[in-house]
Amino acid sequence: MLKKQPLLVLQPSGRPLFGVQWSPQRAALFAAAAGDGGVYFYDLCQPQALLSPALRLDASAAGAPARALAFNARLPEVFAAAAGDAVRVWRLPELLRTPGLSEASLLRRVADADDPVGELRRR
Repeated sequence: MLKKQPLLVLQPSGRPLFGVQWSPQRAALFAAAAGDGGVYFYDLCQPQALLSPALRLDASAAGAPARALAFNARLPEVFAAAAGDAVRVWRLPELLRTPGLSEASLLRRVADADDPVGELRRR
C-alpha cells in the first residue's frame, strides 16, 4: 500500500540532485548524483551511516554538477559517473559491493514499518 509520507528523506549536499540509482547487486545500496560534483552512496545496512553517506566520490575535478551515474550490472565493483565533460570510473570498496544477508527483507520491513528510521536503527 502506498504511504503518503516518504520512508526516508536524505539531503547529502544541500545542492540539487540530478539522479539517484539503486545498486543492481545490493538491495540496500543507492547512490545520488549532486550539484556539488559529488556522488553520495547510502548503505541502509550500515546503521552508523544511516542519515549520512557511507561514501562520497568526487565526480568533477572542477566542481561541475554530477549529472549521471551508473552501477555496472555485470561487475559490481565498477561504478561510473559523469560531470562536466568527463566520465569517471571507480572500483567500489568491498563493503559497498558485497550483498549482506537478507537486504531485500530488511527493505520490506522498513517499507511496512510505522517508524522506518527506527526499523533501520534496530539492525
